[in-house]
Amino acid sequence: MWSICRAANVGKFKADMFLSTINSCLVWLQYGLSPPLSRAIVIVNDIGILIEGTYIGIYIRMATVPIRRRIGLPLVFMVCILGMMASVIFPVVNNAHRHIPLGVMGDVASVLMYAGPACKPEKSSLSTA
Repeated sequence: MWSICRAANVGKFKADMFLSTINSCLVWLQYGLSPPLSRAIVIVNDIGILIEGTYIGIYIRMATVPIRRRIGLPLVFMVCILGMMASVIFPVVNNAHRHIPLGVMGDVASVLMYAGPACKPEKSSLSTA
């Protein structure tokens, strides 16, 4: 992040991991807010959302217009999906069992967050002769 701020350009960096991390934090925040309220989960994910929101804000500020558009669409899509998830799970599933689907979705979001770098092979800097 410091190199992005110093260069005032995002360069080769991608926002995928920032978006994935904030998605995971938002899902776990919904889990923490469902009864029984878990303050530790809420506090940790609030801090994560604050940090990742700062990273995304810096990234968007330093990005060019085409990159901003490419980030904006997944960000809006993610917020819409989380809103739909909350609007379906909270009224439909009773309080005693609400943590189960939210926990499963949180686990899936966490696995995707950590598996993301492993799924995207980087181009080798070695030249093939």
